[in-house]
Amino acid sequence: MSNSNSLNSGLQSGFHQGVKTGLSFSPMYNGLRSGYLNGLGKHDKVQDPTIGIGYNANRRPVVFWLGDYAVYSGTTLTTLYNLISGGSSITIGSSPAYIDNGFLNNRSYIDFNSAADRVYTTNNVISGQSEMTVTMLVKLTTSGTRTLLYKVDSAFSNTIGDLHITSEDATKVRVSLIGNPTTTSAVYDTYAPIKGQWFILTVKVRLSQPQGPGSELEIYVNGTRNQTPITTTFGASSSTFVGDGVYFGNNSSATQGGSQIAGAFVATYYLNSSEQIRIENFFRWFYGYRF
Repeated sequence: MSNSNSLNSGLQSGFHQGVKTGLSFSPMYNGLRSGYLNGLGKHDKVQDPTIGIGYNANRRPVVFWLGDYAVYSGTTLTTLYNLISGGSSITIGSSPAYIDNGFLNNRSYIDFNSAADRVYTTNNVISGQSEMTVTMLVKLTTSGTRTLLYKVDSAFSNTIGDLHITSEDATKVRVSLIGNPTTTSAVYDTYAPIKGQWFILTVKVRLSQPQGPGSELEIYVNGTRNQTPITTTFGASSSTFVGDGVYFGNNSSATQGGSQIAGAFVATYYLNSSEQIRIENFFRWFYGYRF
């Protein structure tokens, strides 16, 4: 818990970096009423993920989708829009269920409720990059191993930088990143049970280890670091990610569907703490809930 001086400093430093609609986040979510600022004014600020303030050509958002910006027929998703201007189009695989006005703030989400359901980018949006950040609003619902995100060149573990984010028995998230050589990897699980609830998941990965072993990967649940090591043999690399698409809700072989995702954001670099907070706060603002 922060001391009163830092809390006051946070309160006085201003709340009003709004999203592009012009709405302020602070009336709903301010430290004075919620005690949630932790002494930092930046905790109240929101960044519109489609604008990418501060990004340059090599540090940019490449994918951003929300279940509310989609086309559906009955209860089946037919079109999902990438809200990043000029970004890769998104392809629908099989027939994910579209749940309209199905949860928080009357928002919608996608239920990847069969083994083949998936949505994925049609271009190699991470090609040539060495860092990546993913933020998603997800709910773990199905036992076994279920894919949340899959960025793999061919078969998993064949290529440096292969990334697989999974739900394990609907109680935890596992992140697996292949290193150099490909016999090395970083595998981490979340340690707090998160079954049956919506939460903001942020995963940051890079092929280098600027602070030594372990600094290649971070996992956050609702803004709090949440990870425990399973495998820590990851070998750093100076290379970049091989070109491949990014799959949500399933892998490219359509064998591991079964989770629910309301929205996702992907950037081609390792967000710093301030940028991460602002992106996560967008999801809190949009869904009207303090995850």
